Formats: sequence, C-alpha cells, structure tokens
Amino acid sequence: MRTAHESRSAGGPLSRRYFLSLAAWAGVLTSGLAGLAQSLRFLQPTLTHTPSVFSVGSPGEYPIGSRRLIQTRRVLILRDAQGFRAMSAVCTHLGCTVTLVEWGFSCPCHGSKFDLTGVNFAGPAPRPLPAFRLYSSPEGELMVDTRQIVPRDQFFDPFA
Repeated sequence: MRTAHESRSAGGPLSRRYFLSLAAWAGVLTSGLAGLAQSLRFLQPTLTHTPSVFSVGSPGEYPIGSRRLIQTRRVLILRDAQGFRAMSAVCTHLGCTVTLVEWGFSCPCHGSKFDLTGVNFAGPAPRPLPAFRLYSSPEGELMVDTRQIVPRDQFFDPFA
C-alpha cells in the first residue's frame, strides 16, 4: 500500500486524506489572511472627504417657517421670524440621519426625538443636535460651516 506522499510524487490520484489536509490548510490560510486584512483595515482611520463649508442656496428659497433637510450634506436649514439656523441632521446617539416630522425631527434607527430647536426630548440621544455657523457668501448664497458650532439661540439674518 502506498502512502499519501508516495501517491502524490508518483503522479497518481490524490488520496482522500491528502486532499482533505490540503483543503483544511487552505481554509486556515484563507481565514488567517482575511482576519489580518480586517485588523489592518481597523487600524486605519475612516475619513470622509466631504467639504465642511458649502452652499445651501439663496435665502429667497426658504420662506419663513420652512425646514429643509439637505440629505447629501446631512444638514437641516430652518428659517423662522428671527432668521436662519443650520443644524446637524446626524443623530447624537449613533449617527443616523434624522427625518422631518411635524413636531421636529425623529431618528428612524432608535427612536430619538428632537424638537424644532434640535433639543432632544425622547429616546437614547444623549445631547441636542449641534448648530452650525451660517453666513452669506459674496454672491448672496447661504453658506454652512460645519467646523464651527454656534449657540442654539444664534440666528443668521442675511437681510439685516
């Protein structure tokens, strides 16, 4: 009777034992490489390359009492009698994008609720939605700067 090594070197068919040994080692090697790749990916920071200063249109596009969710930028633009305000549309719980509802904003993932000023009043969100700096460009466009957090009661009036 030939051993697995002899049948391999003689050019004959592979034995079942030799084939299963190769398959097991291939599985171990594959899972080890996948684990190593995920470990290396985990060590590198995930960076987003979205601009932190961007235009959200002209002030005339927002009538008094309007609320607009700009999904691509994950920002909320609100206008009332006092002026304009820009807030983050990212829930402070786990980062889902909030949706507009009649009484304010709601997180569809875990049920956090925010009033019209962005203050959390229900659900697991630990803090209110941050407000961003809003200013007017030389061309008259509304510009949002997400690098600068402003007080919640700060409004911007481009017509003043």
